[in-house]
Amino acid sequence: MRTLATLCLFVALVAPSFAQDRAQVSVVPRPAFMTPLEGAFVIDSTTTVRVRSDDPEAGRIAEAWAARLRLASGLPLPLVDAPSQLVFALDAEAAIESEGYEL
Repeated sequence: MRTLATLCLFVALVAPSFAQDRAQVSVVPRPAFMTPLEGAFVIDSTTTVRVRSDDPEAGRIAEAWAARLRLASGLPLPLVDAPSQLVFALDAEAAIESEGYEL
């Protein structure tokens, strides 16, 4: 079961990079704009998920998301209150980093 879930996650994350028309990448919700670039975002055993310790709602959401990805990938994905590759924050006034995504 874990192998099937990992395979599904891999296909979902990698398949769009092989699409002939990169402008048609399927992302929900659809970004206001997108600039396809070379490279990849790799989630591995060193990846952490940042969530501020003073934001319990963001922590709850981050933990639920990380739990699903842990189950599918077998990776630890610890939640930390320190610089990280993945950041969960609930702040309408927050600045979005160059590779950030606002929902």
